Amino acid sequence: EDIIQEFPKLRICLTGFSWPWMREVAGLMLKYTNLFTDTSYLYFDSAKEFYTQTFTIDIGRHWIERSLRHQVMFASWQPRFEQRRMIKALDSILVRDTTKKLIFKDNALRFLEGGEIND
Repeated sequence: EDIIQEFPKLRICLTGFSWPWMREVAGLMLKYTNLFTDTSYLYFDSAKEFYTQTFTIDIGRHWIERSLRHQVMFASWQPRFEQRRMIKALDSILVRDTTKKLIFKDNALRFLEGGEIND
């Protein structure tokens, strides 16, 4: 948190939603708009079950949709991940098409380009 405060224009991405500390990271993301995370963490049996647990129970059903939609990026960093399953699972959980577009594309572009958050 010291780094985030010292460099407020530096965009930081904590990979894998910092699993299993997702609530803590979500709290920091609410506080700092330059803090991002991604979906690149290990699911064990079913991507849909894992993301459902993560995004509807562990951090609450509406946290992404209402508050964190500009700070989450789709990502996969393990060769064993099957991106199509991950996309399909996330697509079934996320509500608005605008949120899906942010997570699957726009947030990563803004993170890399350094654009501001516009809701």
